Amino acid sequence: MIEAQQWLENQPTEDTERTNWLCAIPCEVFEAPLTPLRQQCIGRWYQGCLDSYRRHFDEPEQAESWLQFAYAHLQSMASEPNHMQEVKLWCLARMDHLIVAILECRQKSEQASDSLIEAHIAFMGSMQHINLPEDLRHQAPQP
Repeated sequence: MIEAQQWLENQPTEDTERTNWLCAIPCEVFEAPLTPLRQQCIGRWYQGCLDSYRRHFDEPEQAESWLQFAYAHLQSMASEPNHMQEVKLWCLARMDHLIVAILECRQKSEQASDSLIEAHIAFMGSMQHINLPEDLRHQAPQP
């Protein structure tokens, strides 16, 4: 398994190599605590996922797979108890953006989205202790 620094240094310039590079990101990058190197890796990886989504925009299922890939990793980070609240909030904010893009892909390919929306709402509801300001936490409806 490659280390974070090596992964970062091996960023390809060719689109054909980028898929393997994005999928080969070391798991340690997403673990707490986030170091400056890990933050840099996550930033490049996330941007790479978004670039791949844009590159496949006319292929909704392929485009969605890149969004789902990013969503899953960010969801894992947001659920990690050892990550700082700021990291979790960063992940949750990006997950909200990703879910909108995923729904757009589903609309283009005419796929059902109900279960996806329900799963996103359930997860975000479980994270309301992080995602909502203190004064709104007790006002939010419980699932």
